[in-house]
Amino acid sequence: MSKKLTLKEIQSRIDDIEGNYYKGYSQTEEWWRITGDVHPTDRRLWTFYQGLKNKVEKEMKANEDYQKAYDILIEHFDTLPDDVKEDVNERLNKIGL
Repeated sequence: MSKKLTLKEIQSRIDDIEGNYYKGYSQTEEWWRITGDVHPTDRRLWTFYQGLKNKVEKEMKANEDYQKAYDILIEHFDTLPDDVKEDVNERLNKIGL
């Protein structure tokens, strides 16, 4: 079973790769993807970890948005009529929440 990397671990791996090419300033994305100065293995790894980082950040943003919507719903749940509350509870039970 593979372990899902955290954002911090992904960034650490990116930093390790970038550290091999650091010359006092950070390089641009275009430099990493296009230049011949980067070893092909490092380029593939850097591109892979950047994509993984973007995916994890997108998932985290979606989870934050979901949590905000959930908090708003819970805040107003008590003001709903009883029949609506029962309907919501039934639907949540159907999906296992």
